[in-house]
This record gives sequence, structure tokens and C-alpha cells, in this order.
Amino acid sequence: MQLKNKITLVTSSSLNNSSLRGSSLLELIMYIALLLFIFSLCFFWVVHVYIPMIKHSKHSNTMTTFFSGTTRLCHDVYSAPSESASWKKKDARYLVWPNQYESVDTGWRFDKETLMRIEGNYNRANHTWHKSKGGLAIPSMKAFSCSLHETQGTIKTVTSTYTLDNGDIYTHIIALRNRNIS
Repeated sequence: MQLKNKITLVTSSSLNNSSLRGSSLLELIMYIALLLFIFSLCFFWVVHVYIPMIKHSKHSNTMTTFFSGTTRLCHDVYSAPSESASWKKKDARYLVWPNQYESVDTGWRFDKETLMRIEGNYNRANHTWHKSKGGLAIPSMKAFSCSLHETQGTIKTVTSTYTLDNGDIYTHIIALRNRNIS
């Protein structure tokens, strides 16, 4: 049995057959250009819209947490007793006083770049909390300090200064309830 090799010559006239349709080099270049244009638009959107939007969203969340927490701190200090002797701890980074409306103590402590609110029973002798519960926390802070302004054993104001991770510095001067600042 002999096999015959059959060679078919493809000519330009056979390519003009309507059943065989190909794409030209010009169409290929146009499709590649269109695809590159779409990719560049997506890249532009990610770089100039999406990434700044995510950064702004994170900053807005940080600022919302910061201002809601500092509002609570201001409210707590405003309600604190004015007698200096009744405060259980008066430190630049740690404040504790008895809550006038509940039978617990209220404290604010700055530790590990977080300002935390604590409620419970604070033991002044060994500086520990008993039956305490942590509450509100304000993260993303580089520094926090408080200073109490007293006159004759009465606390008039508390000045708190906050430094955020982004370098912003905020200061609150809080007058205690029903007390004159002077």
C-alpha cells in the first residue's frame, strides 16, 4: 500500500472565499489600542480616585472616633467632682475620680497609643481596678497629656492635649460643672 502525499497550494484566489473570514492587521492594532485605552482608564481611576477615596474614608473614620471619644472625655470631666482630694489619681496620662451619679469610679488612661475609658472600683492604695470594665477607646494617638488647674484645693479646669498619628494637635480646656474658670 502506497501513500500519496498530496500538497495543496494555497493561492490568493482561494483566500477570497466568503466562508473564510480573517482579521486584518489594522483591526488587530485597533483592538489592542482600544484595550490599552480601557486599561489606562481603569489604572487612572484606581490611582486618582479609588486610592484617595480609601485614604479619605480611613481619615474620616479616625476623626469620627477621635471626636466622639474626646466628647465623652469632656462630658466625664465636666461631671467630675471639683474637690481635688476626692480624685483618686491625677497624672498627666491617667485620671481617676469617683462618679457622682453611680457607685463606680471613672478613669481615662493613655497607654500604647490608645486613650481608654475605664469604669469600676479603683483602689487608690495599690493603683488597681476591681470589677472594672473597659469602654470607649480612642486609637491612633501619638501622645496625650492632661493638666489640672487648681485653686485652694478646688479643680477649676482640666486642659487635655492630644497628638494624633498624622501630626494633628488638639487641645480642650474643660471647666468642671457649675464652677467659674477664674
